Amino acid sequence: MVIRHTCRETFDGRPVRFEVETNQGGSVNRTEGKIDNGQLLVTIQVAGRTLEQVLPCPVDCRGFLGLQQSLFENRMRPRERRQLTILVPGLNDVATLTLAADEHEAIQVGQRTIQCLLIHFTITLRSGSVFRGRLWADDRGIITKQETDSPQMTTILASRDEALQEPHDPDLDLVRDIRVPVKPPPSDPEHALQAVYRMSSNTEDLGKLVPSDQHQTVKSLGDRTVELCVHPPRFPPVGQSNSEITDPSATKPSIWIQSNAPEIIQMAELAAAGQSEWQDVVPALCRFVYRTVRNKGYDHAFLSALEVAQRKEGDCTEHAVLLAALARARGIPARVAVGLVFRDNAFYYHMWTEVFVNGCWVDFDATRERGVVTPGYIKLGQDSLGTADGLGVFLPAMKLVGQIKIECLSVE
Repeated sequence: MVIRHTCRETFDGRPVRFEVETNQGGSVNRTEGKIDNGQLLVTIQVAGRTLEQVLPCPVDCRGFLGLQQSLFENRMRPRERRQLTILVPGLNDVATLTLAADEHEAIQVGQRTIQCLLIHFTITLRSGSVFRGRLWADDRGIITKQETDSPQMTTILASRDEALQEPHDPDLDLVRDIRVPVKPPPSDPEHALQAVYRMSSNTEDLGKLVPSDQHQTVKSLGDRTVELCVHPPRFPPVGQSNSEITDPSATKPSIWIQSNAPEIIQMAELAAAGQSEWQDVVPALCRFVYRTVRNKGYDHAFLSALEVAQRKEGDCTEHAVLLAALARARGIPARVAVGLVFRDNAFYYHMWTEVFVNGCWVDFDATRERGVVTPGYIKLGQDSLGTADGLGVFLPAMKLVGQIKIECLSVE
């Protein structure tokens, strides 16, 4: 995966226009943006389709390297505070960055010991999502090390040769390394009527972050801890009244879920030919996606539904968006869910699909032929992917990487 950022700025560091190009094994997405009269005009191209978006942009907004530029141009002093507005690459949005300098301390960077100023930072997105961390700037104002709390990640300044060295750990595996162990492991959640978990976070208020719905009930225990009662999807009978409502964007084609593309429409008709009731249509679509996405792997971070239909490869994210597109093509509202799934005595980060039928959302997982979502699934968030920001769907899960503990209380 190759991501290339380009930002053109005035001499005083104000962005004029930018481009972001993401190449995922031959699938190329492009984003272009320009600032005009206090507005950020964004154009995104995915699978040959274009979406335009207009966002507010303060006149003092800085570009992708605005943080480093600010520290380099004007060194911070101990106990000083500073606030910036910056463009965030990838999310294609404007964020508020708050800096609070601490004291100087010696840190180890590779083989070197460097005296740096410790600075605490908080990034607040327009959506309200907040990310916190720390950075260390040397006496020139250059950031030599940075840590984020959610997800837990450390970045250090290195030469190109250092950065391209083989990792010391030959078994490095991102999927494995961010799994969440659970004790005691739940016994056979695949066939359980319900499972009850206690989940706690070091940084996030889970009572506000983790949603309650037909699949799971969340009870806040205070101190960033919740109790979850999770059960298999309950298929609602026709005519049932339910408090859940659908999102209008879950019914429409979008740049990520191109449900009006001829290829998608043809697939949807073929996959559930002769079926008209949702109880028959959705499982048939699920089986079709499971069998169609033949090359199952992690070569792509996030493809659109049309790209998946054309390439027939991907991981859970690709299965989820294709199933959502096929459902919408058959007139069934659909969105994606992000959360955790239990496998081999641990929870792993995962994505699946939800469809809106008879007044409530019902879960299906197209990485499984039968599509069954069990009490071994914990949902952290959902998104209809109706906006240009495809990566925003991952924010609820990203905030919890390395920050949560799960205990199984009971399985029935």
